Amino acid sequence: MMSITYSLIFLTLLMQCVCVHASYSIKSKESLLPRDHIRDLWLSACNPEQHKAPHCCSTWRRLVINAEARLHTFWNSTADSTIDDILLFDEYEPQWNCMSRERLPAVAGDGPKWVCGLDTLKESALVYSFGSNGDTAFEQGVQDRVHTRDIYIFDPTLKTKELKKMTTQTNFHFLNSGLTNKNLDHFPARGRKFDAKSVDAHMRQLGHENRSLDILKVDVESSEYRSFQGLMIGECAQADTRVGQLLIELHQFSTMKFKYYTVKKLFHSLFTCGMLIFSKERNHW
Repeated sequence: MMSITYSLIFLTLLMQCVCVHASYSIKSKESLLPRDHIRDLWLSACNPEQHKAPHCCSTWRRLVINAEARLHTFWNSTADSTIDDILLFDEYEPQWNCMSRERLPAVAGDGPKWVCGLDTLKESALVYSFGSNGDTAFEQGVQDRVHTRDIYIFDPTLKTKELKKMTTQTNFHFLNSGLTNKNLDHFPARGRKFDAKSVDAHMRQLGHENRSLDILKVDVESSEYRSFQGLMIGECAQADTRVGQLLIELHQFSTMKFKYYTVKKLFHSLFTCGMLIFSKERNHW
């Protein structure tokens, strides 16, 4: 079965000017704004009257205005549900120019992800990674760069060998649970029901409800749309999760009638919540 997948990376607010080393994130309920206000939301992250290096804010302003112009293309798209499935994701291109983009780990293949602004993250950074297939190369790459011990891997679908490996390793926290929307406590796959929770529910269970989620990686083999269903129907306004960047793999199968409006709703909600794409690649591995 042919698989067409894209890795798309979304960012909220992350200062990348060379003279700034501070990260910013948006709380969902504060950022679900009309699209006309997204630019003002991003611009407010750098106030030249309060910043130690005001010229950094000039650079920041240019980045935001350029990103807004690219986002304008999406809002005014004339594409409709008759678009060829293979061309579906061509409508969504990066809007944000990340000057500190890097690939972790720095190799080709299915597991690595592009990340942005790692130098702004501290050792207290919180990372959630949904979907692993027993491979921790990405998480190890993050740990090597940021030196955080708060990296949590979630995957209830592992086979015995991979499960033993994950439960005995000591570099990361592993939970035998997956990702779904807030209305479910499981997700169906391979004729089974796997334990799962929403991101908010996982954070509450782990005592992270008052923390920002600096990196959220989601690679859950076509379950991403169901997992973000709450977000897609407008419930991100009620979410308490602050997400710095979302590294997500979106799947499409040629044997499945792809839902154009499901994809569009997902992107629309992420953009409306103040997130912008800074990286995109076709995953043909």
